[in-house]
Amino acid sequence: MRYDNQQLVSVDISNSQPYFSLKFLDPEFWQKVFQTLFNNNISISNNIPSPSPSLSTIWAKSLHKIDKQEVELYKDLVTSGELYDFLADLIKKETGIIYETRREKKDAIFTILYSNNRFIGQPDAAPKRVFRNAFPGIYELFSAIKRVKSNLLPVMLQRIESYMIVDSITKMISKEYPDLPIFTIHDSIITLKGYEDYISQIMNKELTNFVGAKPKLKIEYWSEKYLKYYELWKQSKKK
Repeated sequence: MRYDNQQLVSVDISNSQPYFSLKFLDPEFWQKVFQTLFNNNISISNNIPSPSPSLSTIWAKSLHKIDKQEVELYKDLVTSGELYDFLADLIKKETGIIYETRREKKDAIFTILYSNNRFIGQPDAAPKRVFRNAFPGIYELFSAIKRVKSNLLPVMLQRIESYMIVDSITKMISKEYPDLPIFTIHDSIITLKGYEDYISQIMNKELTNFVGAKPKLKIEYWSEKYLKYYELWKQSKKK
């Protein structure tokens, strides 16, 4: 878990999927950026063709139907990192279901963003129903995207994530520091300890420019405890 015997550090985007979903609420995304990311005549994932330009026009027009206060509330909760707790509180009040851990709250968000539209009637779909009640316009936009293909929304979010992390930010870092080792794990950039402030600065600038809202970043230093996990894993593999 070290590189050339030097400690590693990761900088990752907190609640990255909701954060990148903010871009869908920007009309300019559908009019300009969408063409670059998706309308390139190739599949964005296995068996998922790029959405047509006509769909992007329809989705852009649907933004006019979403209440501005709803958009501002969603944006404030996402950028402050409070969306998980906000929805967990609503779910508790409306259904009595309690999500105590960060992992449980995060899974609830994945239920909202990733599950099929038809799942909303199932007993485990409480997060989805609560989100629909709290953010009806945004829920309808997300549902419209998933009507094309049920997993299109998460795939589009992941495409935006890879575009920003792999195609944009890390390439910029490599140009400025060609000898600096950098690695990516989804929404995280890993590098040598001592460069975390620089990485954070670049990520803040580029993500804010793209999404239109400042991200909430988390820095984690990879310590000796990870080496212990690695040794245990090696021993288990030998057995």
